[in-house]
Amino acid sequence: MDTRLKRCDASRMRPDLEAAIEYLPGLASLALWCNFADTDEAAVAFTDGSTIYAGADYERREPKERRFVCLHEILHIALCHPPRFRELERRDPVNFNPKLLNIAADAVINSSLENLTALETPKDAWTLSRIWQCLEKSEDENNPQATESNKSTPYYSFNVAARPERKIANLTRAEFCSVNRWSCEELYYFLKSRCRSESGFCNLVIEFDTKDALAGDLRIEKPDASNSSNSQTTETANEEKRNWQQRLSLLRGSVPELLERLAKDLPRVETPWEQIFRSLVQTAFQEATLNNYSRPNRRWLALERDYRAENGIDLPFSPDAIKKRGTRLAVALDTSGSIDGELLSRFLAEIAAMCAFNQRNLVLLIGDAAVHQIVEIDWMQVSNELSEIKYTGGGGTDFRPLIKAAAEFEPDALVYLTDLYGETGDEPNFPVIWATHGIAGDAPWGEQIKLK
Repeated sequence: MDTRLKRCDASRMRPDLEAAIEYLPGLASLALWCNFADTDEAAVAFTDGSTIYAGADYERREPKERRFVCLHEILHIALCHPPRFRELERRDPVNFNPKLLNIAADAVINSSLENLTALETPKDAWTLSRIWQCLEKSEDENNPQATESNKSTPYYSFNVAARPERKIANLTRAEFCSVNRWSCEELYYFLKSRCRSESGFCNLVIEFDTKDALAGDLRIEKPDASNSSNSQTTETANEEKRNWQQRLSLLRGSVPELLERLAKDLPRVETPWEQIFRSLVQTAFQEATLNNYSRPNRRWLALERDYRAENGIDLPFSPDAIKKRGTRLAVALDTSGSIDGELLSRFLAEIAAMCAFNQRNLVLLIGDAAVHQIVEIDWMQVSNELSEIKYTGGGGTDFRPLIKAAAEFEPDALVYLTDLYGETGDEPNFPVIWATHGIAGDAPWGEQIKLK
């Protein structure tokens, strides 16, 4: 590895990489698969996905901060952020926000590197704690009366456990700042949703990002569309993820704490959620054989008499069998305010494709803590009828009323679009597929898929 560093084109980073090897040999070993170079650009450091560049401002940082910056950029490559960013942009080319995605990735990496030996987090760097501060400030500005009420309430209390802890998006500060609950994609969608709904939060994020020396350190070049197809690009990205999965797995013994923090953001070759969704729905609609024990099987009737007369054998009773295919799909839409219009449109488009593919009718249940609308839709007209419905709601979340209403239609499967923060009740006697997006709870029963 020393030989590789001596041949490195980045004379600025070489001493800090050598020092990182001494303090964090396992983590610094990832540098073996990265390229390094110097640049005259007025920046601290950045990467294009394969090469890490040390800018003119790099040497102005303290040694501990420089080591932090080195490992920060290495983790961008090791966690396969560049191909993951390209995938998100391919999925949503119109509303893709690279700045927010860069902030999300930086916050996950910086929070995971905090308090590691011989490293110091730059004061102007994004962390989950810094995002939480922006969330608190934004909420205080939007609701000054509640802020004044909190200030007037004495902080001390004889019953500390009874003092309510502040929550934002159903998360306490400790839960939000826990790195191992986030992937950069989930944090990106959360930031995107908050920026869309709260202009104050968006302004705070932009204001602080201008102070971050590592802002915009991911500079991803778009692949040449003329040289590669989507399938080839996806396979190349998956191969890169597999390689980094193996390299990171070798560090389990040397930096277990860091890998534990990055548990949700480690690179994975994932099956597209659309494929999982269609598989689950098709399973619900597959042909099933139901035994009717009140009627004997015709073949059994034909053979039973002959076997008894000729051989003195009584054949075991064989019930009549009825083959049944699924006929009805139910979809419950949570309209409690956490589902924005963009997400709703994408999901409805997928539901329309499901109906057309399976050629089955649809029962659409719309509500939050109560049922607002129930609409039966013909699969042949699903796209038009879904687009004509007005989706209302905005209250709390309780899944039981919609599940109870769906049971009256005896569906073969229920698809529930929600953030899974609410009372689920008991499991019904039909399959339930929970489709979630961004920050979401865990399903106590049924199948759960993440909408990317």
